[in-house]
Amino acid sequence: MIIVVKAAARHKTNEERARKAFDGMPDPDLRSWTALITTYAKRGLPRESVRLYDELRKKRIKPDKFVLLSAAKACAAAVDLAKARDVHKDAVEYGFGSDLVLGNALIDMYGKCGSHEEARRVFGELVERDVISWTSLVAAYVNSGLPSDAFRVLRDMGSKE
Repeated sequence: MIIVVKAAARHKTNEERARKAFDGMPDPDLRSWTALITTYAKRGLPRESVRLYDELRKKRIKPDKFVLLSAAKACAAAVDLAKARDVHKDAVEYGFGSDLVLGNALIDMYGKCGSHEEARRVFGELVERDVISWTSLVAAYVNSGLPSDAFRVLRDMGSKE
């Protein structure tokens, strides 16, 4: 059934068809949830994507890294800090708290939601950091109107290399 959701989602005007295919499934698997959440996020419908992630949570379906990444991107695009915190909580609860790729997405998400403090906290908790971690934190400070903090991070990044 995931093939039907993905096929319907591939075409720009077919979000509704993808949702109908999804709703027609007796028990959608996690890949189907991820496909639809990602489709909504990519098609400029982040609030719909966030709503669908909420449905997944209410059904107590354990998210994987991929659905969490899509949900983080959707929260960032929707600028929904409350839901962003839910995604972060789930990432930690389900064992993805130290994942670099997801950590970078969380830093970006918090930055776009206007919470440089939470972006900084996630950055500080990362066991490993890469250039995306650093630039996401810089962007979080810039987005919050804190250019001096952004420059400080850039200086710190240079000294860590």
